[in-house]
Amino acid sequence: MKDEDAGMDDALSPGAIKSIKRQVCYYLCDSNLVRDDFLQTKIGEDSDGFVDLAVLCTFNRMKTFLKLGEDVKVGDAPASVCKSVGEILRDCEDIVVSEDGLRVKRKEPLGDVGELKKMIKARSLHVTPFPFDTKLETLEDFFRTKVPINSVQMLKKRGAFSGDIFLECKSIQAAQELIDMEIEYAGALLRKEFKGNWENGRGDRQKKMKEGKMVEEKAKKGGNRPEPETIPGCLVRFEFLKDAPESVNQKGIRAALTEAGFHTKWVVYVA
Repeated sequence: MKDEDAGMDDALSPGAIKSIKRQVCYYLCDSNLVRDDFLQTKIGEDSDGFVDLAVLCTFNRMKTFLKLGEDVKVGDAPASVCKSVGEILRDCEDIVVSEDGLRVKRKEPLGDVGELKKMIKARSLHVTPFPFDTKLETLEDFFRTKVPINSVQMLKKRGAFSGDIFLECKSIQAAQELIDMEIEYAGALLRKEFKGNWENGRGDRQKKMKEGKMVEEKAKKGGNRPEPETIPGCLVRFEFLKDAPESVNQKGIRAALTEAGFHTKWVVYVA
């Protein structure tokens, strides 16, 4: 351990300090802990409910904020870094920092997990669509200007952001207020519904998707391809020159977009 690592908080930008506070508070909040068996176990190992900052500081997002190397393993954050983070967290309302500044805990112990899950679900929304390159902090800041919120969970498909989120509001009333708002994001009108309703309708959506694929395959064989369903704000039209090479085809276009980091649902030619 090197002495020059001490006082690290002085080298962090105000934005990084804000992100560190927000992230540690999220790790220890109801929204995350009810789903995080690893952290629940770590907290349970200490009679006073503390968890080592050496563990929290080596989680992926914290390593980014603290500029720690990717090779730093869980629990191996330098003590000087942990102490700096501990000092940053001392003014957080919902967190208690140990006297030595190396451990943190919730001010209030975690309640019954089953009941908490029900309460969280009741005040959570499914919201879509968002651009695939949207950042978590951007979404959090955006929705905090609308209603009081607890957390944003970005949903993934095949390892990449799907354009959907679960948004947990502070209360059911705040969630309903948000549903009643007409909100645009990046030019697209957001669709919002309670998480429970969205989950209940997932089976029907999957069934329709399966039926749609079957109809599409059948139509392909008959040469009558149906018009695909579109999501407002997610459709892009390209125009190609008349002398475009033959290699510019549906398969090639989709492959190029995927390679560039864009996740496409379908590509069709328009007459």
